[in-house]
Amino acid sequence: MARIAGRTAEDTRRAALAAATVVFASQGYDRASLHRIGREAGLSAAALSYHFGDKAGLYAAVIDGLYAELPALTQALAGRRTLPEVVATLWDFADARREAARLVLRQIVEAGGLGEAFRDRVGPTTDGVAGWFASAFGTSPAAARRAVVALTHLIIRFANQPWQDNALALGTEGPQATRAAILETLIAVAGALMPTADARDAADAQTHTP
Repeated sequence: MARIAGRTAEDTRRAALAAATVVFASQGYDRASLHRIGREAGLSAAALSYHFGDKAGLYAAVIDGLYAELPALTQALAGRRTLPEVVATLWDFADARREAARLVLRQIVEAGGLGEAFRDRVGPTTDGVAGWFASAFGTSPAAARRAVVALTHLIIRFANQPWQDNALALGTEGPQATRAAILETLIAVAGALMPTADARDAADAQTHTP
């Protein structure tokens, strides 16, 4: 097996997926190469080919990896019942995975849409999250779905910029004030799209979640 001495097969796979996410996000699928990804991961192109077959196989594995993290989000949302808590959890989850957000946005911009690999996952994922929103906030499935879609689009957009750019857009100073303004924006949008008493009360609540 082509891997660095002392590095397990799982270590090799994780390093390859992390590097591939960065390179695909920064260069796009067409410009990315196994050689560049291997260099970023400290692996040979042969090692990547061994584990993933070719660039298409590696890209598919990256997307699989992104969706494999969703159970961690579900776990993080457990017990969150107010809109500020839920929005803060969603934002912090995405903020910690900015390369994944960049990869999604780059795919949309370069391909003119999500593409088949993402599209096959988005529907069921949106169904699940929207169902959770509808249950948690006592709103209709349609309203919950609109809120989830709007939050997803905004979160991806905010996560694709450094805090300095978001601060410029939102008229804030410093990362904490910028985070608070992002959360306020997300809460206001979700609350407006889910016209329930609980959601309106949550949208008016303090958003400075630790």
